[in-house]
Amino acid sequence: MKEPQTRKLVMDTSTDNTSLKSQYTAQITADLERNTAEH
Repeated sequence: MKEPQTRKLVMDTSTDNTSLKSQYTAQITADLERNTAEH
């Protein structure tokens, strides 16, 4: 019975990592655009 629960946990972690990467990339993009606009 523990197998599916563990697999779900791994999938959830993977989804969280993808979400974090997206936010991180968006933040970097916003910073770059702001720097370009200032110069």
